[in-house]
Amino acid sequence: MWAGCVSGARPPADVLERVGLTGKSGVRVKQLSGGERRRLDLAVVAEVPLTAVVV
Repeated sequence: MWAGCVSGARPPADVLERVGLTGKSGVRVKQLSGGERRRLDLAVVAEVPLTAVVV
């Protein structure tokens, strides 16, 4: 999503690994548990540039 807008964005596999969801790369969000969804949310928020949040 943000990878096209931000230079230096991490590959999705790296982001999933960071939050411990490496084995869930092919799973739909609806199939994740509540905790896994929260970790995915955190991973996405961590990748959003600060300027996008402030503006």
